[in-house]
Amino acid sequence: MILFYLIYAAVRRNILRIQLYLQTYLETYTNILMTIMTPEEAAKRKEEWVSRMKREGRMKEDMTEDHKSCLNALQNPVRRKILKALDGRRMTFEEIKTEFKLTDTQANYNLSTLESTLCVEKEEDKGVQYYILTPRGEGYVENVELKK
Repeated sequence: MILFYLIYAAVRRNILRIQLYLQTYLETYTNILMTIMTPEEAAKRKEEWVSRMKREGRMKEDMTEDHKSCLNALQNPVRRKILKALDGRRMTFEEIKTEFKLTDTQANYNLSTLESTLCVEKEEDKGVQYYILTPRGEGYVENVELKK
């Protein structure tokens, strides 16, 4: 009888691992599909985003000041790593916290800073909040990180 329970537990554990693997695979596949855009679609998305940020009053009137605050935020290596990790995918608060070994306070501070400088934004899907790159964050990854 004990052998039966041991086998059952092993099988159950493997099934849970397979389920977790499939869930991760599907999320990754979905994220990849979300990032495939034509240049025209990307330009339209950027234009809509800039318009929305201005309308909401989140983008500063003085573009020099706006860029300066963004560059100051990106002086921190953790925030730069977060942007690179978000390139082509979306992540939850917990995923970011775990991947970068941050406390709740550290993760919240860094993500809030990236949000306030308009490098990332939150997106809700099926009741789960994800962080995604904004066109500004994508520009950083594309133009700065890839040239290193």
